[in-house]
Amino acid sequence: MSDLPAGWEWTTLENLTDAGRPICYGILMPKEHVSDGVPYVKVKDFSRGSLDVAALRRTSPEIAARYQRSSLVGDDLLVSIRGTYGRVVIAPPTLNGANITQDTARVAVIGADHRYVARYLQSPSAARYFQEVARGVAVKGVNIGDLKLTPVPVPPRGEQERIVGAIEGHLSRIDAAEALVSAAGQRLDALERRLRDAAIEGEPVPLSDILREPLRNGLSAPTSSIGSIRVVTLTSVTKSAFVDAHTKLIQPGTRSVNDLWMEPGDIFVQRSNTPELVGTAALFDGPKHWAIFPDLLIRVRLDESRADPSYVELVLRSTSLRRYFRRSAQGIAGSMPKVSQPIVEAARIPLPPLERQRFIVRTLSDDLTIVRRMTAEAGRSSAKARLLRRAVLAAAFAGHLVPQDEAEEPASDLLKRVLAPRPAATRASLRRAGAASHRSPRRPLPGSQDEPSDSHERQR
Repeated sequence: MSDLPAGWEWTTLENLTDAGRPICYGILMPKEHVSDGVPYVKVKDFSRGSLDVAALRRTSPEIAARYQRSSLVGDDLLVSIRGTYGRVVIAPPTLNGANITQDTARVAVIGADHRYVARYLQSPSAARYFQEVARGVAVKGVNIGDLKLTPVPVPPRGEQERIVGAIEGHLSRIDAAEALVSAAGQRLDALERRLRDAAIEGEPVPLSDILREPLRNGLSAPTSSIGSIRVVTLTSVTKSAFVDAHTKLIQPGTRSVNDLWMEPGDIFVQRSNTPELVGTAALFDGPKHWAIFPDLLIRVRLDESRADPSYVELVLRSTSLRRYFRRSAQGIAGSMPKVSQPIVEAARIPLPPLERQRFIVRTLSDDLTIVRRMTAEAGRSSAKARLLRRAVLAAAFAGHLVPQDEAEEPASDLLKRVLAPRPAATRASLRRAGAASHRSPRRPLPGSQDEPSDSHERQR
C-alpha cells in the first residue's frame, strides 16, 4: 500500500460497513418474473453506471423473504462481483426493500461517506486489487471474503465530502465532453452512410448476373493448437479488417482447402449473425494463400469485366441492401438469423458502366478518407477522456485533488468510533487490509461447481 497524507488511514471495506448488515450477495434463483413481486438488481441492470428502476424484474415475496439478509436500503452500494466485476452503483431510496442476485454484492456503508467509498471502488487502485484477487476459469469473479478485505484509504470526514464534490465536478465536465464526442461520432457515422448511399447509381441487376463463379460457403472446423491453416472470423468482416488478430488456426485433416483460399477482389457476406449484422459484407484485398474462410461466410467472386469489386462492396454495405438482408434473413426463435445463397444472389445491385463505377469509388474514397480521419480523431478524444477519468480518481485517492485541513479530526479517530461497538473478533485490522492484496481468494464463487449447495444459507 502507498503512503497516505497526514490524517488519512488505511482500513478494509468491511470496517466501513454496517455490522448488522454485512457485505453479502443475494438471490441464487429469482425464478420467473412476478409483476407485483419484489424488484431485484442484476449486474446488467447497472452496466451503464445507473439504474433504471422501472425496468427491474421482480421475484416472489416468498423468495425475497428467504434472502432478507441481502435486502436493500437507499444509499447501499451495489458491486458486481462476477463476470464484469468491479462495477458500482448507489441504490436509490425507491429500492428500499428490493434485493440483488448472486452476481452482485450489497455494501451498506456507515463508517464513511458512501459516495466517497463508491468512487473509490471505481478507482484504478480498487480495480488492480480486484484483478489480483479475482478467480475463475470460464467466468472470473471476486469472492465476498476478498471484497470485505478491499483496502480503502480513509481521509477525515470533511475531506471525504470535498473529494466527492471535486470528483463530481471534474467527471461532470468529462461526461459532457464525452457526450459531445459521442454525438460527433454518430454524426460522422451518419455522414459516411449518406455519402455511400448517395454515390450509388445505375440500373439494378441481380447479383447473380455479375458473378464469375457460383457463390460458396467456407469450411467449418474447430480451432487447433497445432493448426497450420489460417481461417478468418466473422469479426474480420464486421470490422472490414482482414488481419491476423481476426483469424484462428485449424487442422483441416484430409479435406483439401485449395478451393477455399481467399483472393484479392473476393467479397465475403456473413450468412449468419445477429439481426443487426447478418448480411454484412467486406472486400478482401490482401495476399493470396493468406487464409481461407469459414462456413458462416459466403464468398462472392465477380465478373470484373462488368463489376468493380470495390463498387459492389459499397452497394452491399448501403442502407438499402442492409435493410434487404435483415428483412430476408430467416431463423427460428432463439437462433441466429441466416441468409441463404439464393437470397444473396437475388440482391439488386445498381450498376452503372464499369468506368463510372471506378470513378465513383475513387471520388468516394477521397471523401471517406476525410470522414474517417475525423472519426479517428473522435476516437482518440474518447480514449483521452477515459484516461483523464482514471487520472482524476487516482489523484483523488492519493490526496492530491483537494487541500488537507489539519484542524479536521483525523481518520484514525473516526475509525475508532466506528469500530468501538463491534466485538474484537469482528474487527478487520489494518494489517489484514495490507495483506489482502497479496493473498489468493479463500472461498469459491457463488454458484460455482465447487461451492456447497447450501452455501447461500451458511454465508456469514
